[in-house]
Amino acid sequence: MERKLHILKLWLSRKVVLLPVIIFTVLMVAAALYWFVHQNNWLSKDYLKQQEITRHEENFRDLIYNVQRAESDVRGYIVTRNKIYVSDFNKIIDSIQVKYSHIKTFEKATPLAFDSELSGKFNSLLTEKTQFLQQVKSLCDNDKWNEASSLINSPKGLYLSDSIYTINQLKNNELRLYNDHSGIAFLDIKKTNTNLAYAGIGFSVFLLILIVYLLRREIQRSNNLTGQLNKQKEFFKATVESIGEGLIATSKKSEIVFMNPAAEKLTGWNFSEAKHKQLSTVYKVFNEETGLPFNNIVSRILEEGKSIELENNTLLKSRNNDYFIISNSGAPMQDEEGNVTGAV
Repeated sequence: MERKLHILKLWLSRKVVLLPVIIFTVLMVAAALYWFVHQNNWLSKDYLKQQEITRHEENFRDLIYNVQRAESDVRGYIVTRNKIYVSDFNKIIDSIQVKYSHIKTFEKATPLAFDSELSGKFNSLLTEKTQFLQQVKSLCDNDKWNEASSLINSPKGLYLSDSIYTINQLKNNELRLYNDHSGIAFLDIKKTNTNLAYAGIGFSVFLLILIVYLLRREIQRSNNLTGQLNKQKEFFKATVESIGEGLIATSKKSEIVFMNPAAEKLTGWNFSEAKHKQLSTVYKVFNEETGLPFNNIVSRILEEGKSIELENNTLLKSRNNDYFIISNSGAPMQDEEGNVTGAV
């Protein structure tokens, strides 16, 4: 049991570096993949955001265009007194309201990006401008052409036109700054996420190389140990096979698992023939004085669980019916926990 614990500790000591490196590498790869997925999700969201900004710009341009068109149509109506100029006037006014509704919704969703005071002022001017144009058109519809002409060219009319133009410039500058900041933030975050992802992948590759190196070193160490064990095995095999004493090893069931050349010569059995046969079939021993068979030495070893010292006055009968006077002894083979697994 102590030997098993020692082997386990030795194995863990060899893996104490390799295992954390493998775990850390897996975590780094997972982190890199997470960053890529996170970046892709963020890019998708930012793409949708850029589309919203583009629609917002288009709505604002269309809004200003419709205001200018409504004023131009009213002026043409005053000059020509032809209703064809204002045939789409109500649709244009409705379109202005719809476009501005979209603009307010967008700016409300991103309040930090826009000046609330400027937006409020633009809302007031736009409302006043549309009401003013409707008032001028109403005068024209009632054939009050001079009043309509005086009103649209009045200081109020000029003020509203100039104010709308000024607010338009300010709002355009605001949108341009918002787009610039959004683009810079997009590039910065994209660069950061990309760098983190590639850094994670690079570090993971480094760790994978380190793992391969450690694995190769472990395999080489294992091969070296295997080679040493094989050399020891060959050395012990050569030693056992070269000794003059006959040696037979059996399993717990008294089946032969090994014979050296000396044992083959004494018993008259080749190991290839005797392998897995019962010891009593190959190793036949008798008492020299009485001529009676000895009790199987392996049975005695397995029963008593201890070595049997040299026994003299023993006759071995070979397969060829030759007899040899031998000294007979044996010892139990034990596993790491001390359990008897066979005999020698």
